[in-house]
Amino acid sequence: MMNWKLLVLAVPACLTLACAHAQKKTEPVTPESVVAPAPVQEEPLAKVANAFLQKGEVRLAEENARAALKKDTGDALALLVMARIFILQGKLEAAKIVLQDALVNHAGDAMLHLWFGHVLRKMNQKKEAIASYEKAIALRGDLAEAHENLGLLLLEEGEIEKAKSALEKGVSLLPKSAIAHLNLGNLFFAQNDLSGAVKEYREALALDATLTDAHFNLGLAYLSGPIAGLEELARLQAAKDSFQAFLQSKELEPRLKDNVAAYIKSCEQRILLEQKKQAPAPKPEPAATPAPTEEGGKSEQENK
Repeated sequence: MMNWKLLVLAVPACLTLACAHAQKKTEPVTPESVVAPAPVQEEPLAKVANAFLQKGEVRLAEENARAALKKDTGDALALLVMARIFILQGKLEAAKIVLQDALVNHAGDAMLHLWFGHVLRKMNQKKEAIASYEKAIALRGDLAEAHENLGLLLLEEGEIEKAKSALEKGVSLLPKSAIAHLNLGNLFFAQNDLSGAVKEYREALALDATLTDAHFNLGLAYLSGPIAGLEELARLQAAKDSFQAFLQSKELEPRLKDNVAAYIKSCEQRILLEQKKQAPAPKPEPAATPAPTEEGGKSEQENK
């Protein structure tokens, strides 16, 4: 088995601290007037590393994380930062080893379980990933990211009701997250709850109009069947509008573009059919007035 310490400590940290002190002449002071400067508290290296990682400065994050681990090989935050860097680098096995080792001494750290779940999911170890997300939630019920990822995995595994519970919890924790509403909409769509799906997709787009997948999925939901409170013609028009919005918001491969164009054409054809159905029936032509007939074959003059 690969030794994570060799992975993490293979490259020495290149941290240099430079301090410049300006010298200034002052009047002599008495010992009583001297005030000792407050000690400067340095930020822990692991926190510095994590801050750099949040900003996307991976090299500086790695340098500081390695430096922190030189001081303390069991620093949970530094190990987590290194694991996340390995994930970014595509070194999933290395990330897994680091997180496994970290969890030996920090089994109560919800974030370690969360990221262990992410690694396992990427490695297609779904059951193990589900267990890891569930452990993270047991430790921190407010960890929305764990609820969201657990819900998506359960949905993939066909456990719809459990997935629904997890995704609804994710939305309750992140009501302003467009992605959370999109995920919940996908679950409703899988349940054939088209009205619920439309509601969540529309909410996602209200929060982020650039969320292209929500435009496409909304179009599919409208096109798939009746929506409560929406007339047939309005439903088909809404489907067409959603597909057109998807086309306009994203550069698509030609094949996918053709597929979306086919959906739009289908909408247009069904709109025409519906318009014909709803068109009022033409009024019948008034009957022609029959010409007067002559009684007994005689003219009116002769009858007199």
